Amino acid sequence: MDNNMKTLLQYMPATLRRIIIVLIVSVLSLQLTMPLVIAQEITSDDIQAIATGTENYDPKGECVADSGAVINTTGQVKNVYVLGDSITRAAKTSYETKFTAKGATATVNGLDSRTIADNPAPSGLEAVDQDKDAISRADVVVIALGTNSKNFTNENVAALIDKIRDPNGINSQAKIYWVDIVNFSNLQSTKAVNTVIYGQSVPKQYSIISWFKAVNPGDPQNPADTNDEKQYLSGDKVHLSNGGNEALSSLVVDTVTGSAFSSTTPAPTQPPASGETTGTLTLASNTGYNGEQIWSTEDLQTVQQHRPFYEKAAQKANIPWAMLAVVHKHEYGLKRENPSNGQGIYQDFARENGPYPAGPVSDEEFQRQTDWAAQLMRRKADANPEGLRDLTTPDGVKETFWGYNGKASAYRQQAAGLGFDPDRQGFEGSPYVMNKADARRDPATAAPGTWGQIKRDRGGIEYPANNHFGAWVMYSALAGVSGGATSTSGGCGNTGVATNGPTAGSPSAQLIIDIARREMQAGAKESDRSFHKYTMGRTEAWCADFVSWVLREAGTPFTGGRDGWNIAAVSGVKAWFEKNGEYNPKGTYMPRPGDVVIMKNGVLPYRSHVTFVVAVNGDEITTIGGNESDTIKERTHNRNAAYITGYGTKVK
Repeated sequence: MDNNMKTLLQYMPATLRRIIIVLIVSVLSLQLTMPLVIAQEITSDDIQAIATGTENYDPKGECVADSGAVINTTGQVKNVYVLGDSITRAAKTSYETKFTAKGATATVNGLDSRTIADNPAPSGLEAVDQDKDAISRADVVVIALGTNSKNFTNENVAALIDKIRDPNGINSQAKIYWVDIVNFSNLQSTKAVNTVIYGQSVPKQYSIISWFKAVNPGDPQNPADTNDEKQYLSGDKVHLSNGGNEALSSLVVDTVTGSAFSSTTPAPTQPPASGETTGTLTLASNTGYNGEQIWSTEDLQTVQQHRPFYEKAAQKANIPWAMLAVVHKHEYGLKRENPSNGQGIYQDFARENGPYPAGPVSDEEFQRQTDWAAQLMRRKADANPEGLRDLTTPDGVKETFWGYNGKASAYRQQAAGLGFDPDRQGFEGSPYVMNKADARRDPATAAPGTWGQIKRDRGGIEYPANNHFGAWVMYSALAGVSGGATSTSGGCGNTGVATNGPTAGSPSAQLIIDIARREMQAGAKESDRSFHKYTMGRTEAWCADFVSWVLREAGTPFTGGRDGWNIAAVSGVKAWFEKNGEYNPKGTYMPRPGDVVIMKNGVLPYRSHVTFVVAVNGDEITTIGGNESDTIKERTHNRNAAYITGYGTKVK
């Protein structure tokens, strides 16, 4: 027996020592018939922790919901499951061919007249049960139900998602998309079904692929006409033409393979700490190409007042909050009131005389409308052409702003006239996006007849364009984007911007710390199930859930995992940091506030834990973590303790 074991036994009562000795003898006897297993040595740090009663991590076991689910950290979609009705069945071959070309295997289950919860059998809910094996292997699940609208309710949509995502369900890690519907033979049904699909997307945490928008530029939740200019629909105005089958399958495949994991955009919550400061907003530059001021002092103060609403909506939709401030400025001058045209603060109703009563709105209504704008931008980004979906890149942001404004073909022609690729860079011809970006696109200096704007709904292009700065120019100032590189506080991509690690004063790191402390003070517990807010209602070990949730709230979420942001396994958290080049083994690395600590116990190797660094004092670190003795606790550790394996640096 080595000295470490002797030291450990000294701290134990006599009865417990006898039990340990009997167990040791039993194990030694078993070695006669079992292969030799080498256990990791008990360290002096472990002995000290046991002797003093120090809890270095949750003593109940590994802080992870790791019951066989596989976390895909490669960034590549390998397996896809598609569930739908006759429209899906008709597109089955096209789906399979296109997914194969992308290196993925697709299981496509389409049935004529399928409903979500009624005959013919199997319904959508029944099919999920029958296809458990395929769904359990899927990185992505695509649901295309609702055209047959019987029993298409909020409750049944939630039940279907829960069947897949429940902790005891089929696949809690899969990214889920729902395809909205086009039924131009029944606009009321289209409205009702799409309202449910969009309404459940936030609480049930799935993304939407808008087939409706591919067919018609109107509002999927309030369709106004049956225009099928691209002839994607067949004669019954429900099923698809051959061209429609190809368009639908391309839309789904490109969306799924282009944004399901590595292209999911982190949501920066603070502009980079460099350049000019106004109040607590930090600008990269507030001067246009010609020296003109971009944002007025008054507007910046208003942005700061509205910022909590922008951030809350942006975190839900996983977009940069500054995009909402820019759109708010463009659509209604940052006012917190409905305009007289009835179209809402963000102009979400496509026609005059909309349903919004003119006048000031409550906090709740302002948040609701801001949430709507954020979700629309998320959907626009997800539907962008491949290579233009990443909102940490200039072109991804530009394409999304352009999509919000409508992508008029006249602007493609205007872009071509300026020497841009009209197919890939149509946004360069849009004054909504690029006005006053340079002299050629400044109405005061542009050549006559080269820089115009559509100034009325459904009107033609008029010259010159208005005198407002384009959305991209304003975003560049507010969010710190310039010279072809995007700076975010997410730190989860190589954007071409040199950044420093987090410090005690780093806005991103400080926000993580503030949120962690706030949650610790709130005192969520397992005993009353209040910890379910971090697990999306799942009952499981939750330290990694807590870390994932705080990072999402801080606007620097993990990408991939279940729900698009949640990594429930400590091993998955470590793998994510390693994959993204942000894992630092302990030793020479000096941890910093905002870092994520990865812990692995030396006595029982299957036990592990993950928590946040909130303070550093020499070799001593202070941490806050969830699932520590039933709640959230603050503790201190030596930065190189035996049970610490390393640190993940999520913020830059």
